[in-house]
Amino acid sequence: MDILSGNWEDLRNNVKRCGFTDCPRNRDKTPVFFERDEDSLSKVKFLVLSQEPGANLRNEVPSGNPDEIEDYLIGGCEEVGPAGNSPVNKIVKIFCHNFSPSTDEIYWTHALKCVPQTSNQQIKSDWGGGSKYCEQHLINELKLLPNLEWIVTLGKYAFKLIKRVGRFNHEFPDGIKKVLAEVKNGQEFLFQNRKLLVFPFLHPANENRNHTELTRENEKRLIQEIRTILKKECF
Repeated sequence: MDILSGNWEDLRNNVKRCGFTDCPRNRDKTPVFFERDEDSLSKVKFLVLSQEPGANLRNEVPSGNPDEIEDYLIGGCEEVGPAGNSPVNKIVKIFCHNFSPSTDEIYWTHALKCVPQTSNQQIKSDWGGGSKYCEQHLINELKLLPNLEWIVTLGKYAFKLIKRVGRFNHEFPDGIKKVLAEVKNGQEFLFQNRKLLVFPFLHPANENRNHTELTRENEKRLIQEIRTILKKECF
């Protein structure tokens, strides 16, 4: 099923009022999708795709209101440092600066848009049913970013979704750890006749137990390539 989004307002409405009734997260939709001024989309150069909003957000924002969750995350993006194992800390570490997902050249979104009901392990059961619908949202997001050049993925599920919406010039093995072991630079990616570069990273929560010396060194190379693009030296 293809849900068309001709503009930003359509896209936001489609995500916030998602009508996919067969999605396993349909019982309690809590979509996280950052508001943006439509004019800011033209300055977006980087898209960061993480796995999903963390289940911990249900405790950190007791109301469970998606708009309040988004405000909470925006505040974190503007304040945290590079240390820590959350996606926000990882993004700040990669790009060398704090950012606002509502206005910045960095566009942050999630592979599965809704906060899981129980734990982050729920994605294992929800992925098959939920990703086929969130794939449509991601396609529409990419279409509305005319000057996008680079994509950063955090974790295996984010990388799996990117693989489904476009085409790499060669096959990758299953598992993000194996991917990262062979990737030393950005990977050319074709999306509807647009050439982009994809930088795959481990999910930050899994870094301590899944990194090998090789994958750690390759992540450092990817970060350095991104910083060269940004012309930044830091951390």
